[in-house]
Amino acid sequence: MVSKKFIFFFILSITAMAGGACAVDAYMASDGSIEFTKYRSAKGRFSCLIPKKWSRHENPSLNNDINRIYGTKVFTKENGASVSISINFYAKGNTMYKNYAHFIQTFSKPIKGLSDKDEKYSPVKKIVVSSINGKTFERTVFEYEGLAYDPATASFSTYTTAQKKPVIERFVALPAKEGFYVLRFRYPEESTGRYDQVFKKILESFKPRYKR
Repeated sequence: MVSKKFIFFFILSITAMAGGACAVDAYMASDGSIEFTKYRSAKGRFSCLIPKKWSRHENPSLNNDINRIYGTKVFTKENGASVSISINFYAKGNTMYKNYAHFIQTFSKPIKGLSDKDEKYSPVKKIVVSSINGKTFERTVFEYEGLAYDPATASFSTYTTAQKKPVIERFVALPAKEGFYVLRFRYPEESTGRYDQVFKKILESFKPRYKR
């Protein structure tokens, strides 16, 4: 019998990986480095470098003036597991989080009664990106492999070999006059260190339109 708690976290995992079905392997130049290209968000809310040959997903349900969340997600596959980086601007009045502090509170500590007992959270630390004083933190959450979910019927098939896989999420949240920015780096624990330079490159090239 699959518990409601398990279903909740599996659906979160499905949501986090939306659009990943068409992901391709990371493209590397002849010298082994990942090539980058410049990305500019709608209406120039921010710009940054992103991996040139990674797949990109812009959720149409978010990039509009109703939900007021704007940005993109780039991702690739490594040994069947997804590695992704999302860069979003949450405008004032967005449908997800009240403000910068609310976002940090939501993701920087476990949710009582819902979070997996094995999840791990780092302390929230200060960071400066593009002259903005922000916050950064990491957490280890879990995805489940071997469990089939049918979105048409919202049901799970019988499973016997579901495995809990640790996933690292690194967050950088930056306050802004008209809302706040979030850069989110997500990768399987077994890939630790492999894509750090990619995330660093994005952070170093990040240019927000709005600052405090």
